[in-house]
Amino acid sequence: MQQYWKSLAVREQWMALGCSLFVLFAVLAFGVVKPLYSHLDSQQNRYQAALKDQQWLASAAEQIKSQRKGGSKTSTGSISSIVDGTLPKYKLKMQRYQPSGRNKAQLWFEEVPFNQLLEWMNHLETEQGLRIDAVSINNEQRKGFVSARIRLQR
Repeated sequence: MQQYWKSLAVREQWMALGCSLFVLFAVLAFGVVKPLYSHLDSQQNRYQAALKDQQWLASAAEQIKSQRKGGSKTSTGSISSIVDGTLPKYKLKMQRYQPSGRNKAQLWFEEVPFNQLLEWMNHLETEQGLRIDAVSINNEQRKGFVSARIRLQR
């Protein structure tokens, strides 16, 4: 190889050296630097997306906190009067009601439409300011009907 190199004219040696440097530069530029910048761009995009998601989550958490504190409507009547006043609207019949102190109660339902029960529970939480502590729901033989035990709290 050295013998071949020495047999070249000085001008050809400079041309070969220049071409070699150009190829080396091209390999470095397109084989190393460009992929690094491409990876850096994708990481920056992922970071920006994660930052945007984090900001959205923080604002959603603040909104939820504010709704829990005072965003929902609160009825002034007792749990019993609220329940009795809202059941007819949803065409539900309660089997049993058991108060537990002033701010808690348990309710039992048998063979009630599942969808209407869910809508009623949603109404209690969003419009009446009650909180559902626990729910136990069992299927009935009739399709779409359930038996349920619900624990409410103010």
